[in-house]
Amino acid sequence: MIIEAIRLLCSYSARANRRINDTAQQLLTEKFLQEASPSHETLRNTLVHRMSGQWIWLERWKATSPGDLDLVVYLAEQGVR
Repeated sequence: MIIEAIRLLCSYSARANRRINDTAQQLLTEKFLQEASPSHETLRNTLVHRMSGQWIWLERWKATSPGDLDLVVYLAEQGVR
């Protein structure tokens, strides 16, 4: 029962992430980098913050203790605009 609930939540999360990412990819770069909120400044930074949170939880599921995700290095390596 718990395994099925976890699978359902993971499936929902994957679908939601695809929808968010597909929508974000349609934005012009200027809108993607435009200051939008005081907490994370831009939509890009908000998406990176969301991604880093998911990465931390994934690492915890693997029984590791993640350090900080160096967002500047990650963005450069991945070519995030």
